[in-house]
Amino acid sequence: NALKKYQHVNKKAFEQYNSFTSQQDQLLKRRTELDASQRSIKELIEHLDERKDEAIERTFKQVSKEFATIFEKLVPAGHGRLVIQRRTDKRQVDPEESDDVQRGNVENYTGVGISVSFNSK
Repeated sequence: NALKKYQHVNKKAFEQYNSFTSQQDQLLKRRTELDASQRSIKELIEHLDERKDEAIERTFKQVSKEFATIFEKLVPAGHGRLVIQRRTDKRQVDPEESDDVQRGNVENYTGVGISVSFNSK
């Protein structure tokens, strides 16, 4: 009968507290899992972006090489090459440059230019 003096106290409060604490623990665990999943997805996207950039640059180098070969056959006294135009610095990238110099974000590319000379090798 000692509990009778605590009639104004919610008797289910302890059960509710345990329930909410358990629910909080589950939600925190779920958040940790979701954060790990988000990191994993971001890493995958970065990896795929790198592979895409490498494929674009590799394809450009091959096309540029073939362009130079064909141009030389068409104009024996001249030479021609393709250059990548960038948004950031507007400089042209020679396909013969090192990968470190060329390595850039494909989103910075604005187009492809043609540089030709008809009478000098």
